[in-house]
Amino acid sequence: MSQIFEISKANSFRFSKIRNISELKNDNNTLSGESLNLFPYIDIQRYLNTDIITTQFKTNYANQTAILVTGDSKIAYDIVKKTTNIGREKSYDARYYNYKGGGVYTGVYFTFGNEYAYGTSTVIGSHSFNGELPEFAIVGDKIDIAGLGNQLTIVRIIYDDIIDAKVMLVSNAYTGIDATAIVKSQYNLLPYEVYEFTIDLSITIGECYVLLYVSDNYKRTLYAKSEIIDVQTEHPNALEIVYYNDDNDDILYSTGIKHKIRPLYNSITTIPDNNNEINLTDTTAVLIDSNIYDKNKFLFAEVGNELLNKYKLALSSNNVIINQEGYVIGGAFSVENFENTNMYTLEATMIKTNANYYVDETLNNALSFKDRVLVMSGGATVDFNCILADFDADVKTENDYYIDEDIEGYLSFKTRVLAMNGGAIVDINCILADFNAYY
Repeated sequence: MSQIFEISKANSFRFSKIRNISELKNDNNTLSGESLNLFPYIDIQRYLNTDIITTQFKTNYANQTAILVTGDSKIAYDIVKKTTNIGREKSYDARYYNYKGGGVYTGVYFTFGNEYAYGTSTVIGSHSFNGELPEFAIVGDKIDIAGLGNQLTIVRIIYDDIIDAKVMLVSNAYTGIDATAIVKSQYNLLPYEVYEFTIDLSITIGECYVLLYVSDNYKRTLYAKSEIIDVQTEHPNALEIVYYNDDNDDILYSTGIKHKIRPLYNSITTIPDNNNEINLTDTTAVLIDSNIYDKNKFLFAEVGNELLNKYKLALSSNNVIINQEGYVIGGAFSVENFENTNMYTLEATMIKTNANYYVDETLNNALSFKDRVLVMSGGATVDFNCILADFDADVKTENDYYIDEDIEGYLSFKTRVLAMNGGAIVDINCILADFNAYY
């Protein structure tokens, strides 16, 4: 298996691989101050000592170490494995047959049956693939078919319309009748695991950096180092940008990871924009529809080329929250380079989504009721006990009522929340509308 150690550029911290002496310089193995440009600019990433930053990486190495280096101290952090891709084992009932009567390949397909503890006949569950294939159906991998053969290579995946099923063709000359057997496989769903570590920056003030390395028997230890990180109680002229995507891509977002950067900016300009639909007749003009959009143009201070790319990735994400306001990208980026350097300025036009966010790393802070709902409307799971606790703590009275035709009757706001907890889908907008109307 090849050596894998990858840190996505979408992460909050910017990392560079530490190159071997024989490797040539490139963007992936040099920090900003080592740039190939004639006059390299050293990047500094700014954070507050209230920030909690999670980094995600991929590797197939057995051992991983993350260290925050600050002054003379080195602090190691726990690394958590988020996937189980390597060394999976599955065992299912299946059927096999002489594919096309040629005695060249054995066809293997799955309808329904038992799942077994690997390497045993102990039933641990059932399956209903109904003509689909299990996840170990990977061309080039091997399977064992009880009573027929072991380490049989999967050479093709086909659809057999006669049996109405997807079929694995394996390298075995079978000429008998259709039969049932236990099929098992040891396999890698992906050739790496995904890991995360989280650093609470409240433990330090000043400049620091992160050293991440992986090691394994008979493999060369691989290292990565972050750019300089400057942790302070405040950074004037810096924006807080939280960003993440809805779907897994280079980052496994299903773990719940969100990224944060605090770039310096030179200016923010409001750009009025509207879209009108007008019906013109011979004598009149009638406004059919009109939409006004809030746009801001952000001019960011100069950064090196790799942080420039990080900023562009961040601002192009599905979810972009700048100083607790939601945005989406509103046009092409404008980039200018300082001659003979790795320094660039970035101008980005962003459109407000009119979604407000209260960014709280743990959701355990003492938030007001309204802020709690705003946090949850950003994607976190609704915790009704927290909602009601916040309600009791932050609202002096709950004696205002309104008529709700769906639930039928005069309900207080709190009773409404309780009713929705009984099974109805929570409508965050309705909650906020009720809150604003009565409190």
